[in-house]
Amino acid sequence: MIDELEVVRALGAHEAAAGDGARDRVWARVTGPAPRRRGRVLRPLLAVAAPVALAVAAVVAVAVLRAGADHDDVRVYRSAEPAPAAPALAAPFPGAHQFLYVKSRQTQMSCTAVASESMRCHMDPTGIRESWVSEREQGEAVDPRADRPMELSPSAIYLGNRRFTHDEILAYHPTPPELLEMLQKGRIGKQGNGGASYPFAQLTDALREMPLPGPLAVTVVQTLPLVPGVKDEGSVTDEEGRPGHAYSRVVGHMREQVIVDPEQGTMLQERQFALDAEAAPGIEGPDLGNAVYLQRAVVDRVGQRP
Repeated sequence: MIDELEVVRALGAHEAAAGDGARDRVWARVTGPAPRRRGRVLRPLLAVAAPVALAVAAVVAVAVLRAGADHDDVRVYRSAEPAPAAPALAAPFPGAHQFLYVKSRQTQMSCTAVASESMRCHMDPTGIRESWVSEREQGEAVDPRADRPMELSPSAIYLGNRRFTHDEILAYHPTPPELLEMLQKGRIGKQGNGGASYPFAQLTDALREMPLPGPLAVTVVQTLPLVPGVKDEGSVTDEEGRPGHAYSRVVGHMREQVIVDPEQGTMLQERQFALDAEAAPGIEGPDLGNAVYLQRAVVDRVGQRP
C-alpha cells in the first residue's frame, strides 16, 4: 500500500538528497497542507516505479472477504463478448519462489530544498527501470537514477492494508464493488491522500510491480471507475501505440492518470500533470512524471530477462 510519503517519492524526492522533511515540503506544494505522520505501520512500500515512483517497492492499495467465487463473477464486469477458453493474461503470476520481472521506461521529477521552506524541482533524463520482485526471495531493482542495483526484500502481497499469503491471493475472487468496499473499510484514519479517491492510489499501486493472479488483476482494473472522484477518460493509446483505457483523479495541484488494458489486467502507462505553478517550483510545463510499462514476465532468478 502507498501513503502520502510514497506519492512524494513517486514525484522524485530523493531520500538521500532531501530527507523526510524535504519530502513533506514537496507534498505540501503538491496537495496543500502537509499530511500528519502516522508511524511506519502506514508505510509498507511502493511497488514500482511508483506512480512513477523511483523508490520503489511497494505498494498500495478490511472487510469480510469472499473467497471461493468462481471466475464468472469477474467476467460479469467485462465485455459481453465471449472470452477465449484459456485467455493468455498479460499479468503473469509467479510462484512463491519465482520472480515477477517488470521493465519500464520512466521520466521522473527530483526536488531539493533550497531554503527552509522552499523547494526547487527538475525533470531527470528518461531511463529504463527493471525490477525482480519475489514473495519469498530477495529481489533487485535497477533504477536509472541509482548508481548501483537496489536490493529488494521479499515482497508480501498486499491489497490496501490486507496482507495475503500466496494461497490466499489465489483464492480471492471479489467483484469490483466488493474490492472497493474492502479498501474503503480497511483505510486507517486519514491514511493516504485524496480523501474518498484514495483507493485509486491503492489500486494503481497494486498494478505496478505487485504479483497478482490474472483474474484478480482484471478485477483491480475494473474497480478503478467505481472509486469516488475518478474520471473515466475513455479509450486511448499509450506512448507505445497500445490501445487502452484511461482513468484519472485530481489531488491538490496535480492530476494523476493511468492507462490500463482492461482485458489483460495490466497497467500500460501512468503520468502526473501539474495543474498550476504551485505543483512543482522550477518545472516548466505540465509533466511531473511518466512511466511506460514495457514488459512483464515470470522468471526464476534475479537478473534473468525473458
